Order: sequence, then C-alpha cells, then structure tokens
Amino acid sequence: MLGIPFLSTYIQRIVKVQAVADSVDWLNYYCTSVLLAFFALAISAKQYFGSPIQCWTPNEFKGGWDKYAENYCFVSNAYYVPFDEEIPRDLSHRQDQISYYRWVPVVLAVQALLFWLPNWIWNILHKQTAINPRCLLNEAQKSRKLHGADRDKEIGEIASFVSDTLSNFSPDEKFGYRSRHPSGLNATFLYLALKLLYVLNCFGQLIILNRFLGGEFHSWAWQA
Repeated sequence: MLGIPFLSTYIQRIVKVQAVADSVDWLNYYCTSVLLAFFALAISAKQYFGSPIQCWTPNEFKGGWDKYAENYCFVSNAYYVPFDEEIPRDLSHRQDQISYYRWVPVVLAVQALLFWLPNWIWNILHKQTAINPRCLLNEAQKSRKLHGADRDKEIGEIASFVSDTLSNFSPDEKFGYRSRHPSGLNATFLYLALKLLYVLNCFGQLIILNRFLGGEFHSWAWQA
C-alpha cells in the first residue's frame, strides 16, 4: 500500500494499523475522525454543562437574569457589530445574522463520520473480491519474520495464490461458474476508488463548511 515512509514508521510504533491501509488512509479515517469527534464532544460538553456564550448584561441583571439572557442569546441568532460602532436600532441592519455556532458539535460529528465512512466501505467491499487484500497482506507481513528456505517457501505460496486467483477465478463453486476475467482488477479499482473517495470527501467538506459558515470563505486563503 502507498504511504509516507517516516510517518508509517511512527504510526506502527503508536497504533496497530490495518494491513490494507497506508499512512495516508490512517490520517483520514483515524486521526481526523478522532480529532473531530473529540472536538465535537468537548464543544458539546461546554454547551450543555458549561457556558456556551457570555453576554455583556446591564448591572441591574443579577443572579438568574444573567443566565436567562445568555440562554436567550445562545438560542437566538446573532449579528456582527464592530466595537467602534453602536448597536443599530434599524432592524434592517441586523439581517446579516449568524447561527452556525449552535450546530458546531453536530457538524463536527458528521465530519468525523464522513472521514471514517470510506474506510468502513473499503473494509466491507475488499473482502468480497477474489483476491482478499487483507489476508494476502497479512501473509506477506508474516513472511518478513521468516528467513532462508521458510521465507522463500512462504513467498512462493503467496505468488502462486495470486497467480492462480488472477488467471482462474471461480466466484461461485456451488453452481460451477468459472470466469477467466482477471478478478484482481476488482480489488485494484476498489482501492483506487477509495483514494478518489478520500479526495472527494475533502473537497466536499470544504464546500459544506463554506456553506455552513456563510458562503464567503471559499477564497479566504487567496485573499489572506
């Protein structure tokens, strides 16, 4: 599998990586998902057990009035007012409102799920191919610990299995159906589709975030 050499070594020392996933996949389905899920839980805890928003209230507000005002502000939309300007009395100037902050934990949780989803699909579908990548790579990893004739024998058996599978595949022995189609292409196309899905997921999430934050951030990097 493809990967980043120094990152692959670092990952192997910390966690047990799937044999059918490389370091780039691990960053997508594991690191990113865990980070997003952690932030979703942290923000949710602050919203439901802490103070999700703090308001400047009049001095007359005591005790529960402050809490009531902050709860009202949190469930209501907000709008920007520069520090050097007064709060506009004209309601038409308050149309540019923001409301995304209430949904941040939900969006982060959905993002975590979307980053984890391609790997889940891959783990289900690659087992359905004629040449099971997980079993094949597990055997290949075992051969790295062997030496001499034992290692050559193990590698020979793996090579024979791959050759036999690619040249003569029987998807259904019960009905006697046999196909000369190189079934290894199914695993290849599936693996490439997984990589494409990761890329599409990244671009799709950028578009979703842009819409979620108000639709004005698609060119922020260029403007900055």
